[in-house]
Amino acid sequence: EHLTLNQGVQGSSPWRSTRGRRLAMSGFVAFSLFINIYWSIRFLFREVPMTPIFDTHAHYDDEAFDPDRDELLSGMRQHGIETVINVSADLDSVNSSLDLAHKYPDVFAAVGIHPSETMDLNDETFEWLKEKADDERCVAIGEIGLDYHFLDEYPDPDKEKGIRFFAEGGRAVFRDITKFDINV
Repeated sequence: EHLTLNQGVQGSSPWRSTRGRRLAMSGFVAFSLFINIYWSIRFLFREVPMTPIFDTHAHYDDEAFDPDRDELLSGMRQHGIETVINVSADLDSVNSSLDLAHKYPDVFAAVGIHPSETMDLNDETFEWLKEKADDERCVAIGEIGLDYHFLDEYPDPDKEKGIRFFAEGGRAVFRDITKFDINV
């Protein structure tokens, strides 16, 4: 003998009818959907600790930052930027990069001359540049233009000056690089 869902069960229950199962299923689906949306929204708007940013190549000494440089560099940590290396590109920016590094605790300097600016680099300025590289806030040598993106733009002697400075001036910087407490 074949029994239906409602037969053989004492009393009748809407859960056992086809319509009842559909209603129960739609309620379950609606509840599941609500739970999924709830947890998705909680996930999307949760507080996630920000990974600190290490800006390895900046030019905050550029005149474009004159109006708000102090506000920008003073508020870096509030925006998740933990450390900045301000890179010099010419003789003037060597001093300004070091000035920023001495003024702001989270800013360090990279000392160097871009190949487009090495025409004025002679033995005297080369020695001056090496002295600047020995500064306690200098952590790198650059800008020296070793990327060769514009390969034909700069003559080989200018590239060689940058490489020479990197080789000779960089020794002092890399020798003492462990003295800095920089999270990378």
